[in-house]
Amino acid sequence: MTICPLCGLEAAGESVQEPDAKKFTCKRRGEYGVSREMVDSARLQRDPYLSAAARQAYEAGNPILIRGDNWSDLSEAHRRTSVSERIDKALRYLASKGRPGKEIWINMGLDYPVADAENQHEFHSYLVSCPINS
Repeated sequence: MTICPLCGLEAAGESVQEPDAKKFTCKRRGEYGVSREMVDSARLQRDPYLSAAARQAYEAGNPILIRGDNWSDLSEAHRRTSVSERIDKALRYLASKGRPGKEIWINMGLDYPVADAENQHEFHSYLVSCPINS
């Protein structure tokens, strides 16, 4: 059994073309690669913003490769996202799942990285209490 180095969920893992990297497929993070030097790094574990980078790149069709020289920049780009941008990301994700008025299914525990949320509770708050500016 392979474990996702970003969140600890069970994941599929395999070597990729680059000999120093491993590809993972996780239900929460999607498909992404990690350099072998970083696979067991404590820096990866439980970083919700690095997880957001991986999931959003996967959703966009461009899986990322997390390396020792880029992990911090990938994480920081999602850490700085404003609340209004996070709400927009959450709503765009919902829109990608279906039309208004139609039943759609999302999993708060797996889908929160799409909105740069730290956890499912933050993601839920964006979906149920969107502020309205007058």
